Amino acid sequence: MAIVSRKDDSVWKGALLLGCVILLLGAPIRLMTSLGIMGGDKKEPQQKIIRVEVLGSSDLEGIYELPEGTNIGTFLRKLGKDPENEVYQEGLSDQPLDDFDALNLEGEPEGSSLHITSMTPGKVCLLGGRLDLNRAGVWDLMLLPGVGPVLARRIVEDRQTNGPFRTPQDLIRVSGISFKTLKKFESMVTVAAEAHEND
Repeated sequence: MAIVSRKDDSVWKGALLLGCVILLLGAPIRLMTSLGIMGGDKKEPQQKIIRVEVLGSSDLEGIYELPEGTNIGTFLRKLGKDPENEVYQEGLSDQPLDDFDALNLEGEPEGSSLHITSMTPGKVCLLGGRLDLNRAGVWDLMLLPGVGPVLARRIVEDRQTNGPFRTPQDLIRVSGISFKTLKKFESMVTVAAEAHEND
């Protein structure tokens, strides 16, 4: 039977106490390091991703995630297309793509022409973008919390009668939308820049 002296007991208690202190202090330090608040390896900021839709080519249709700054020519080459094809608009190859652009490759597979538009408002909303109140149809508007078919129709009818919305707060002019209702989805909507060009 081993005999433990008081001196050995106090060493163990001291070691245990020191281990607890290191553990307790180490966790916040590791957390702050991993968050980049304190020392440690600096993480490179992640490159922003844009979403681009391809239409009109049955084998390529879909939504693609690309690094921000990708131009049309680079993207077309990755799709196996020739960006210098005479059917495509001249000089379009160097144009950078924007988030929620839609490339329509018509006339596949014989010859193709390229048209650049924006994704439908509903797709933009479902991908985390803001719904453009001046482009959205009834079905798109029904994606917003608190907006059913009746209210969505009122929004579209108001836009047709009174012109485009200049700000999301203009929705207050629509019967059935209060400030409380607007607050539910205000961060999810926007208005196109074209609405401000006529000022």
